[in-house]
Amino acid sequence: MSAPVIALVAPRHFLAANDGGRIKTASLCSALQHCGELHVVVTDNRPHEGHWFHGELLPLPFGGQARFWSCVPRATWLVPLWCKDRRLRRWTAARRLASLRPDIVIADDVTTTRTAFAGTHPRVVCHAHNAESHLYRQTEGFDAETQRRRLRRAHEYEAIERAYYPRATEVWGVRSSDIEYFESLGIARGRIVPNTLPEDRFCAPSVGRAGEVLFFGSLWWPPNVQAVDYLARAAVTPRVVEAGLRISIAGQGRAGDGGSDPPGLRRLGFVEDLQALARDCAVVAIPLTSGGGTKLKTIEALAMGKPVVTTAEGAAGLDLVDGRHVLIRDIGPAFDEAMIEVALHPQRYLELAREGQAWVRERFSQAAVDCIVRQAFSEMGLAARPTGDAG
Repeated sequence: MSAPVIALVAPRHFLAANDGGRIKTASLCSALQHCGELHVVVTDNRPHEGHWFHGELLPLPFGGQARFWSCVPRATWLVPLWCKDRRLRRWTAARRLASLRPDIVIADDVTTTRTAFAGTHPRVVCHAHNAESHLYRQTEGFDAETQRRRLRRAHEYEAIERAYYPRATEVWGVRSSDIEYFESLGIARGRIVPNTLPEDRFCAPSVGRAGEVLFFGSLWWPPNVQAVDYLARAAVTPRVVEAGLRISIAGQGRAGDGGSDPPGLRRLGFVEDLQALARDCAVVAIPLTSGGGTKLKTIEALAMGKPVVTTAEGAAGLDLVDGRHVLIRDIGPAFDEAMIEVALHPQRYLELAREGQAWVRERFSQAAVDCIVRQAFSEMGLAARPTGDAG
């Protein structure tokens, strides 16, 4: 008997899992490789560290291994043409899937859905990082041209969701509100497969230095930029100034030089060792008011053993209990007071940090997603098959 053949179609390389989307894909692949022979077909038009792949067996970032296939030809003189034309890469990916004869195809992200349905595969799963059509309708914080592009993309993604998701064996999402939207489209079955973190992202809860506040995230993403702008305004309010809080902003993107920032706020840019920075802070503040899916930064802050003050959006889809796992407050004075209270008295909130970390370990660790994916495969009837039937 041999294991089922699994093909995952990914829109980008994730061997360097350095952002939320890549972490989610890498985590899923580590779970999938326990269930069968995993092949990853990547439709990206950029190589990984200068390399294209043609079936190499490579280690996955969070454990296990898979064979990787790039959607460019071996003939180097043809590569520029394939890199330029998305339709050629989609055609190449469809041919690769046909040659693999997979028992199941998983479309990672809405952008690979058409490719996954290009052949007659026995099972297709749509792995949605977000309800993308809803996410792209959020245009606050973007310039006018970007708003127009996002709305065009929202219409494109909604057409894909409506046309293909009802045909899928299952649709996987990260939170219940997304699954409810997919169910309104008439899908056969929805399943929550949450954002997860590998074990090395967990560390012992720590008190940190009183008065130190941390926010981290990709600063090119408007919801994060809005959060930073809010913290910059909060840093000059009388209560925060009186409390003497020191707010640190870590992340790549619109970091700025800090010349116009108040004395209580510093922008660090990219930080190599986020865990070390987190150990020194008393509280992680996550004042998000928009976005999609579930917030990996909230999960990561809790995994690092820090007390977290966030909003309903920052905690969305995570089933966190206010006062037990995190403090959830509306933006404004209530948020600022909670941030001040925890920052000045971090020892009082060590138990909150421990409870939050225990919750994340139970629900959002690699072991948790491994269990969910194994259960999904069992319910879809994917068991080992005779060796002679292997593709």
